[in-house]
Amino acid sequence: MKGAYIVLTHKYTPVLQGPDKGKTQVHETCEFVDRVRDKHLYEATVIMDVYKRKLLKNRAKEQGAVYEDMEAHMIKGYADKYTEFLKLVGAPLPPEPETPVVETAEAVTEVSDGSERQEQA
Repeated sequence: MKGAYIVLTHKYTPVLQGPDKGKTQVHETCEFVDRVRDKHLYEATVIMDVYKRKLLKNRAKEQGAVYEDMEAHMIKGYADKYTEFLKLVGAPLPPEPETPVVETAEAVTEVSDGSERQEQA
């Protein structure tokens, strides 16, 4: 399939030595490709179609992952490369996160001389 895709692959290996012995270590590989190959279909955890903004393959769905979740993961871990890839292939850029508006409350306090003054909290 030709297009613009992001392929995430996860390999799990046991830790054999050290303080984490017996635990599992995860190695994530991220590929930005224009063609999904057979190996991607077999090995990938997630395949994202950036033009259609949908997941072609999703082994992360057990945890409830949808395209927006995977996009947030890409922005968190691969922000520069992800944005560069989207610009390169002409795919829509993700919406900018809204900056929270912080409202300040004004408090009126009584000063010892009986006058009032305003303070910002």
